[in-house]
Amino acid sequence: MNTSGLYLKRQKEESENEEDGDDEGENQARSDDGGEGNDQENVNHTSEEKDIEYDEEEDEDEDEDEDEDAYSRSQLDEYPFETMAQLIIASTPNIRSLHVEGRQIMCDTGEGAFTMLEELAKRSPPPASLSHLRHLSFGHEDYREVSFKYFEGIIALAPNIRTVLANPCFDQPLYAPKAPINIKNVTDLRFKSGHLSTQGLTTILSSCERLEVFQYYYDTMYSGLDPGCATPRELIDALSRYKDSLRYLDINLGSREEHQGGLYFGLCIEGQEILSLKVFSRLETLKIDGTSVLFPEVGTDKYHTNILTEMLPQSIRTLHLKDMQKEAAANLITLTDSLEYFPHLSEIYLAGNEIGGPLGKFEVIFEDPEIQILRERLTNRGISFLKRGHWKYSFVSYGDEETIEYW
Repeated sequence: MNTSGLYLKRQKEESENEEDGDDEGENQARSDDGGEGNDQENVNHTSEEKDIEYDEEEDEDEDEDEDEDAYSRSQLDEYPFETMAQLIIASTPNIRSLHVEGRQIMCDTGEGAFTMLEELAKRSPPPASLSHLRHLSFGHEDYREVSFKYFEGIIALAPNIRTVLANPCFDQPLYAPKAPINIKNVTDLRFKSGHLSTQGLTTILSSCERLEVFQYYYDTMYSGLDPGCATPRELIDALSRYKDSLRYLDINLGSREEHQGGLYFGLCIEGQEILSLKVFSRLETLKIDGTSVLFPEVGTDKYHTNILTEMLPQSIRTLHLKDMQKEAAANLITLTDSLEYFPHLSEIYLAGNEIGGPLGKFEVIFEDPEIQILRERLTNRGISFLKRGHWKYSFVSYGDEETIEYW
C-alpha cells in the first residue's frame, strides 16, 4: 500500500481530534459570548471543508492503492516469473551491475510480459529507482523479437547506466520504431549478436550522447524477419555522430540477411562497403570482417591496394581483419609503406575466410611471400602481427573461443 496514504490518514485523525477540542471551546464561547457566534460558525465551515478535502485525497490514494494491487495481481497471475523477477529488481536500489537472461520469453512483435517496471517508471515520482546501476546486460535463448523496448522498464529506472551488452537483440518493434531510449549516459554499447535495421540503429544510437565503444555482430537466428539488416556503410553513417568520441569499433556482419531476403554469402556488394573512417579522429581499435570491406580483385581493371591506407584514421592503434579476401595481404603491405601516417599502430591481426565462411565455401590461404614481407616489416617497426589460433574452452564466457597466435 502507498505509505503516503497512511501518512495522510494519520494527519486527518490528528486534525479531527484537534477540531473536536476546538468545537468544545467554540460551544463554550457561544454560551459565554453570543456576539462571536458568526465568526466561530465560519471557522467550523472552513474546518468541515478541510475534512472534505482530506477525505477526497484519502479516497484518491486508496483508489490508487487498489489499482496498483489489482495490476500487480493481474501480472502475477498472467506472467508469474517475469513479474517476480521485476519485483526483485525493483527491491535492489543499490545494485550496480545487472544481467537478465530470458528463457521461453512471452514476447509478441516486441511487446512482452516485462512491463511492470515500465509502468512504475511512468509514475511521478516513480516508487522505485535504480540510480546506482552502471552495467546492464540482457539476453535470451528464444527466436523472439526481443528488443531494447522489452527491457525499457529497467532502462527508464536507471538513468546512469554506462555500459549495455545485448546478446541477442532484435530491431526496434514495429509499434514503436522511433521510440527514444533512456540511454543518454551510455558510452559502451555492445550487441554481441542481433539483427538491426538502419532505422533501428539510428533510433538506438541517437539516444546516446557520447559513445566511445560500439560492437555489433549479426545473428542468423533472425533470418527471414523484416526489416532488413543495415549494411556496413549504413552502420558507419549512423555512427558518424560520434566521430569525435568513438575509440573502439568491432563489427562482424558476416552471413547477414540482405534486403532481398535469404542469407548473404560472398564479397560485400559494391556500394555497401566501408570506404573511410578518417573522420573518427579518436578511433584506436578497429575490428571488421571480410563482408564489411571490399578489396578490388587481382586481374580486374579496378585492382589497387590502397583500401586500408585510404580507410584508416591516423589515431589507429589496433587493426583486426577477420574472414578476409586474399587481397587483404597486399593491401596491408601497401599500408606498411605509409606507416609514418599511422604512428600509433601497434597490432595487426589477419585471418582469411574459413571453409564455409561468410565469403563463401572456399578457404582463403595467404601467399607465403606476402606473409614473410609483412612479418619482417611489422616486426622491424615493433608492431605485433597475429593470426587465427585454435579453439579453446573459456571459463569466462562458458564456451569455446578462438585463440590468437603470432604469424
